[in-house]
Amino acid sequence: RLVPAAATFTVFTVIALPVALLSTWLAALRFGVELDLAWVVIPYAVLASLMAASVGYGMSLAIPEPRITNLITNIVIFLVLLFSPIVIPIDRFPDWSAVAHRVLPFYHMANLVRSGLTDGLASDVGQSLAVVIAWTIVGWALVTRVVAKRG
Repeated sequence: RLVPAAATFTVFTVIALPVALLSTWLAALRFGVELDLAWVVIPYAVLASLMAASVGYGMSLAIPEPRITNLITNIVIFLVLLFSPIVIPIDRFPDWSAVAHRVLPFYHMANLVRSGLTDGLASDVGQSLAVVIAWTIVGWALVTRVVAKRG
């Protein structure tokens, strides 16, 4: 029953990773950022994709109304892109927001990928890895539960 989920993850990751790598490389060229690529960037990017897929796939299965899923997805995209410490350093956030983002996976996903692309910009990589792995396990456990209920 999880084969469609695995296929969805595989297809979207195979499409997204090369595009993400190309856009990162082009942005680095455009803005004069020196990348210091490490081999861990690939497993970290795949882990981030796996975690994000668990949330998206789980929502799509758990919420019967597609318009509600679409609304939630758009709200999450808006909040993540504008109000999370992916492009803004976490120390610029109010304390309550920084604490919330240290529990949510977005900052940690960015921190992991950043650690594989640069030297010295990422901190507490072990903590970020633990948080993203925990979110991934919980996310896919919930997807498995939703798939089992539907079957």
